[in-house]
Amino acid sequence: MRNQFGLSLVELMISVTLGLLLMAGVVQMFISSNRVFGTQQDLSRIQETGRLGVEFIGRDLRMASFSGCRNTVIEQGTSRIADPLTNPPGNSLGLVGLHRNFTEGLHGYSIDSSGGHDLPTGISTDLGSSFTVARDSDIIVIRGGNERGMLVKKVNTATEVYGYSDQSLDTNNCIEGLCNNSIAVVSNCRNGRVFKLSTSPTITSGEVTLTHADSWIVTDPSNDIYTQGSITPIHTIAYFVATSATPLGNTTPSLWQKIDNEPAVEILQGVERLGLLYMVKPTASKPNPPYEVAADVDTWDLISSVQAEIVVRGDKPFELDSPQSYPFRTGTITPTDRYMRKVFKATFSLRSRNP
Repeated sequence: MRNQFGLSLVELMISVTLGLLLMAGVVQMFISSNRVFGTQQDLSRIQETGRLGVEFIGRDLRMASFSGCRNTVIEQGTSRIADPLTNPPGNSLGLVGLHRNFTEGLHGYSIDSSGGHDLPTGISTDLGSSFTVARDSDIIVIRGGNERGMLVKKVNTATEVYGYSDQSLDTNNCIEGLCNNSIAVVSNCRNGRVFKLSTSPTITSGEVTLTHADSWIVTDPSNDIYTQGSITPIHTIAYFVATSATPLGNTTPSLWQKIDNEPAVEILQGVERLGLLYMVKPTASKPNPPYEVAADVDTWDLISSVQAEIVVRGDKPFELDSPQSYPFRTGTITPTDRYMRKVFKATFSLRSRNP
C-alpha cells in the first residue's frame, strides 16, 4: 500500500471553490424559496382582505333602504318624520351628521387629491378625528334595516309601537336589536315610519312595547295605524379608507367602518383606495342608465345598484422589482413605491330597489 500524504494546495483550493459554488447555489435557492413563500403569503393576505372588504360593503349595500316588506324609500308626510336635511338637526330624532336622513338609502362622497371633500358637516364631525382620511378615495354612507326585528303585535298609538318576540331583554335592556335611543322603522308594506326609542323596551307575555316621543298624529287609520307588518332596527353605516392618527409604527392604510354615532373602527388593514360608481333604476325613458361617480348623481333615492372597487396593498415596501401600475375608476395609477397591489371589483344590487 502506498503512503498517503494528504491533499495538495491545488486540490484544496479546487475543493474549497467547489464547496463555495455549491453553498452559493443552496443559499440562492433558499433566498428564492423564501421570497416566493413571502410573496405567496402576502398575496394570500391581499386576497383575503379584498374578499372581506367586498363582502362587508356588499352585505350592507344590499340592505340599503330596507324597511321591512316595502321596496321603496320611506314615505314622508305631516304625520311622519320630517326631512332632517331641511329641518336640522334631525327634527324630533335629534340626529346630526351622516346619521340623519333616512329618505336616502345611501349617499356617496369623495375625498379629492388635495384633501377636499363634499361631506355635509366636515370630516371630524361626520366621521371622526382619530385618523387621516385617504385622498383620491370615496366614502359610502348606507342607511337601512338589518334582518333582525319583530312582527307588529297590535295597532300603534301616538307614542307607542307594539311588537311580538319570543326573546327576553338582554343585559343591556335590548331586544331583537332594539334598545333605548335606537332608531327603528315600523312598516305595513305600504307605508313606513321612522322613530327613535325614548326609553328601553319592555316585554310582557311576548308583547314588546317600544315608546317614542314623536307624538304621531293619527289622521288616516288605514295608513297611520299599523295592524300588520314589521318593526326593524335601522342603522347608518359609513365605509371609508384612512390611516390611524396614532400608528405606533404602522402607517398602513385601512378600511374603516362607522355605525350610527359610534366611533369609527379600523376593520381591514391594507385597503388603500375605495372607488364607487352608482346607477339609478332604469326607466322607460332611460332603460340603460350609466354608472356615475358620486358628484354626478342627482337622485340618491333612485340608486338601484353600485359598483365597488377596492385597492388592497401588501405589507412589504420592496416586494416588486419596479412600481406596479393598476387601473382605478376610469384611469390608471402608477405609484412611486414597490408595494404589491391588487384591485377587487364587484357590483351590488340594492335589495329594496329591485325585484
